[in-house]
Amino acid sequence: MPCGCCASCRAWERRAHQDYHCLEPEGASLKVEQVRQWQPFFRYRPQLGRHRVFHINRPELLTPAAANSLLKILEEPLGSAVFLLVTEDERGVLPTVVSRCRLVFFHPEEPGDIVRLPEGVLDAEKAEAIGRIIRQGTPAELLREARQLELDRAGAQALLDYLLKKFEQEYRRLRRCLQDGRGDAEWLGRVAGCLQLLLRGSKLLDENISVPLLLPLLLYKIQRRMHGLE
Repeated sequence: MPCGCCASCRAWERRAHQDYHCLEPEGASLKVEQVRQWQPFFRYRPQLGRHRVFHINRPELLTPAAANSLLKILEEPLGSAVFLLVTEDERGVLPTVVSRCRLVFFHPEEPGDIVRLPEGVLDAEKAEAIGRIIRQGTPAELLREARQLELDRAGAQALLDYLLKKFEQEYRRLRRCLQDGRGDAEWLGRVAGCLQLLLRGSKLLDENISVPLLLPLLLYKIQRRMHGLE
């Protein structure tokens, strides 16, 4: 998750990250000259992070010469280089190139996956911050952020609905990965536990439990469940 503050994030926002290089098709193909333009960068160490990222969009459009040039690079990868080949159909990519890659499949976003918050009830950035801290922050950060929200009952319900939607999306994604033989059953169980806590919290809100008492404790329990501590 980007922080938006460090030198790497600021460079990315300016589209001037020194460690990121991208190839797009020129016309109907990716040409060998484009692949060869990367070679000078292999001599240098990363400038802002631990790796240089070389992104090839639509590698199925590599010409035979370009694919062979890329294959030579992949056969002797540099320790600090990460290659991302992004395609909608890996069957169109040269098999010898595919065999040297780790395949990661992404499913298309479902129509109901866009989470919209009621206007004037809860700020979207604050809701996103809570979700981010649950996953990556500390309990102290989470409790501090929760107290600063100062939500009424409608705002608290909007936040729980937002988190429910996000965890439901994650749950569906993990289920699909498990069905494809690539998932993590333990992580799926953690997400399911978070969903149960959120549903229980929504029910307690309906029973007029105090929001300042309920919300910090509920979010704290969700964070612990997410990290496998409950």
